[in-house]
Amino acid sequence: MKGMLFKNSVREIKGSFGRFFAIFAIVFIGVAFFAGLVASAPDMRYTTDNYYDEYNLMDMRLLSTFGFDEEDVKAIRDVEGVKGLFASYTMDAVTSKDGVQDTIRIMGLPSSDTSEDNEDYINRLRIKEGRLPQNPGECVVKYSKTDDDPIKIGDELVLESGTDDDIADSLKHTTYKVVGIVYTPYYVNFDIGTSDIGSGNVDYVVMIKNNEFLSEYYTELFATVEGAKELDAYKDEYFDKVSLVVERIESLVDERISVRYKEYNKEIDKEREDAIADAHKTIEDKVWENYDNLIAMYGAMYPGADVTSMVKDYLDDATKKAIKDFDVSVIDTEIDKARTELIKTAADWEWYVLDRDSHYSFRDYQSSADKMETIASVFPVFFMLIAALVCLTTMTRMVEEQRELIGTFKALGYKKSSIAFKYIIYSLVASLTGGIAGCAVGIKIFPVIIYYCWGIMYDLPDIMFGNHWLLSIVAIGLMVLVIEASTIYACYNELMEVPAILMRPKAPRKGKKIFLERLSFVWKRMSFSNKVTARNIFRYKKRFFMTVVGVAGGCALMMTGYGLKDSISVLITKQFHEILKYDMSVTFDDDTVGARLRLDDKVKSAISYYNYATELIKNEGTDEEVTISNVSVNVINDYERFGDFVTFRKRNTNTVYEFTSDGVFISEKTAKDLKVKANDTFILENENGEEKEVTVAKVIEMYTGHHIYMTSEYYRSIYDENVQSNAALAILNDISSDEENILGQKYIDMDGVKGVTFYSGSIDRFNTMISTINLVTYILIASAAALSFVVLYNLTNVNVSERIREIATIKVLGFYNNEVDAYVYRENIVISVIGAIIGLGLGVVLHHFIMLTLEFDDMMFGNVIKPMSYLISFAFTMLFSVLVNWFMRGKLRRIKMVESLKSVE
Repeated sequence: MKGMLFKNSVREIKGSFGRFFAIFAIVFIGVAFFAGLVASAPDMRYTTDNYYDEYNLMDMRLLSTFGFDEEDVKAIRDVEGVKGLFASYTMDAVTSKDGVQDTIRIMGLPSSDTSEDNEDYINRLRIKEGRLPQNPGECVVKYSKTDDDPIKIGDELVLESGTDDDIADSLKHTTYKVVGIVYTPYYVNFDIGTSDIGSGNVDYVVMIKNNEFLSEYYTELFATVEGAKELDAYKDEYFDKVSLVVERIESLVDERISVRYKEYNKEIDKEREDAIADAHKTIEDKVWENYDNLIAMYGAMYPGADVTSMVKDYLDDATKKAIKDFDVSVIDTEIDKARTELIKTAADWEWYVLDRDSHYSFRDYQSSADKMETIASVFPVFFMLIAALVCLTTMTRMVEEQRELIGTFKALGYKKSSIAFKYIIYSLVASLTGGIAGCAVGIKIFPVIIYYCWGIMYDLPDIMFGNHWLLSIVAIGLMVLVIEASTIYACYNELMEVPAILMRPKAPRKGKKIFLERLSFVWKRMSFSNKVTARNIFRYKKRFFMTVVGVAGGCALMMTGYGLKDSISVLITKQFHEILKYDMSVTFDDDTVGARLRLDDKVKSAISYYNYATELIKNEGTDEEVTISNVSVNVINDYERFGDFVTFRKRNTNTVYEFTSDGVFISEKTAKDLKVKANDTFILENENGEEKEVTVAKVIEMYTGHHIYMTSEYYRSIYDENVQSNAALAILNDISSDEENILGQKYIDMDGVKGVTFYSGSIDRFNTMISTINLVTYILIASAAALSFVVLYNLTNVNVSERIREIATIKVLGFYNNEVDAYVYRENIVISVIGAIIGLGLGVVLHHFIMLTLEFDDMMFGNVIKPMSYLISFAFTMLFSVLVNWFMRGKLRRIKMVESLKSVE
């Protein structure tokens, strides 16, 4: 008997392959999307963790305000737990290329051993092109894919200090030839950081051998920790292990500072001794310069006598007396000044022992992986819930449809478990095969696509896949469990009935008036077909609810995908065309540069202002501490014209604000991070380190960076000082690359100019980044569209299957094929419209959550959904509904009129 049931199960799959495939497809899409997105963040971390281990990324970075000497290096190397130690140098310089000045960060490489076996070679380089430096005057450059015209092998970089100092005092050479392009695990992102020279932002990283530096002291030390590579760099266990070594090194700080202080004191003592010795030598030389005159004089007084000894004794006595009478206090005064200065300087001496969590590049990538994980915790779950709900409905309907067959099996003596086995096998095969296929595809495809999309912002190796067996078991198991539970529940309800009841069709639901029938003025104007459609829709509330949920879910997911695309793409238009309307910025230390810029015939309009960068801290020292780095503070003199260069407006409403002197204008992202709004106050530090409370006048729309604007009058009222312009913005007559190169070279060569920036490069970089991020949204849209279509098809198929007698009956009553189609299609269309409208609203909520999750530390997305996205999402949903109706035509045609006469009586 069991063999016959098994054969019956196989026949059921063949006989209702459309339903079977629909379950398979829904489970496949749901599991693939769920497992793929959930696996993406772990794979992102797994790849970089292995990359960091392979290329020996530092576990600790040590900085000192007074540098490190060889004794410091030896002391740290002897600390328990330190595996490798690389003492190196870092300095910033400027170089010019094609008329544009770039700020570069110069870092040291081991002077000799750069092999993989050298544990002290930390932050190893991955060569893209060329080779590492071998000869004096050679360098390699970190690859940067965001540059339109990057530095190439063979280029010669002419370096300048960017200050009044001569760079020849710091480096053996002032020109370095590029012999290689490299990747470094130390900087996986493109934001290298800020600098005190040039434009303020570091454009390139250049590496040279350590022996090219002339400094007596190392500027930083990199260290690795024993056993750290065996741990996941993103887990607490890793940081706990590193923190133990950090604490041991920090315990050396006082001792090393004391040793250095004593060394400097000894140097001062030696300087005193040398100064006194020099003074004595000077006195002796001064006394003995009269030797020849005295010989002549004594010779005249004592003719024929040997007067040499007499003169020598006289000069020796004179020298001793002069040295004895010498006032040493003159030297001691200078020595005391040196000791006082040493004491003052030593008060600020400090070591900083930092782990990876303090390194921006590591933390920034970790933040991106965390954002992906947050999305994966909501978006795929929502996706999978819809799939599970539809599958649950499908199996419940299938069991209810076959109650007569179940009754027959019971009457023939089959056990309840044996009867249920047929449906359990059916749903198990569909869900299990769909889940396995979904996992196999999703875990290998989605992480690659997402990793590639994030890769536009990072320099990363090829993706490595982690172990996702547990995730696969959970993803497949959850879906199978839900479907099997629903199947068992549906079977249980039916199997509780006696065969005689089961073999009779269920009594139809008692008819009730729907709401529209109570509105007589509406009801009486409706046609018969529309009345039937309305009754059928609202009479079967469970069917209505399930279809609406399925349609709304698919529409919401599509809406979210299109909204993501809109919010990201709108950033370029709004930020660099509507808000920031200038083409060029110049930083300088001579305000005459601003005047020259305004008179330049290539410049349409220009304005000077004062700018500095600062850090904002709120709730310092508490659990709620908020720190915002690299905040650009802008003080405007000619604020009536400043609106031609920067638009101050409120987001969404586009209300333009008048620039006033009653407070600061703060960018929206900065205000959100500080948790301040208009009329609130916060502490702002000026360039001299003076902290004052300022009032927020307006919160302005701004998408990239952290910005604060204020008038010079307000700045003066707060800090009681005037400021001089050190920067200028310019709108150009021609923004072609050739004109930019000519203009850039002209101003770079001008005395007093520190940096020149053209914003066409920023726009190009953002366009590249956004076009790649759009790939993620296309995946979301395609997945949502596929789910939406399969859900509609499945629910419509179930709807038609359970209403075969009803449809056959209306055929008997004389309905033509087109009328029969319309009878069913109208319901689908109306329910799809209702589901799509609800889905649009749900999509707005889901989109808002995703956009908040995706925000970066210094970037805010638009959180905008264009009207066309509403229209497209709605249109696609309705298109799927029409396509499903078209696919159902064949099934409706195959329903025989004799079905209406079938009865168990």
